[in-house]
Amino acid sequence: MIKVKITGLNEAIRKVENLHKTLPERNKRFLERLAEIGAKVARSSFYEAGADGIVTGFEWRGENTLVMYAQGKEVAFWEFGTGVYYNPTDPYPIPRPAGVKGIGEYGKGYGKRRAWAYKEESGERVVTRGIPASKSMWEGYKSMRDRIGEIAREVFGGK
Repeated sequence: MIKVKITGLNEAIRKVENLHKTLPERNKRFLERLAEIGAKVARSSFYEAGADGIVTGFEWRGENTLVMYAQGKEVAFWEFGTGVYYNPTDPYPIPRPAGVKGIGEYGKGYGKRRAWAYKEESGERVVTRGIPASKSMWEGYKSMRDRIGEIAREVFGGK
């Protein structure tokens, strides 16, 4: 008869059971940490681009779904850019979401010109060349993607 002494098995079982119990809370913390990073980068990018009045954040949409968002009157203009002067080719790295028009196609399509004029609410005539795409939400997404491993180790443990 061969006798084998197993040490540490009870401790290993306890650790696995504890991990199983804390997994939902750790998963929630993992998603929140990623969303905090993405929203912070997007907010900073919108600010650096000169976009005023755009709010970024995140909210839960179900038990395991967290959505990062940007809201404001001109989010699409700042995110995707307007006018061919600053955006001669579509600067966005992925297909546009449904309902988001291409460069120069907003309104009457004047953005297809290198410059155009519009009237402010005050009646003042303004000549513009549009604005470059800030890709702020895209930058926020990339920052989350780039830090997934780091945040997973932080929240779930490991090397």
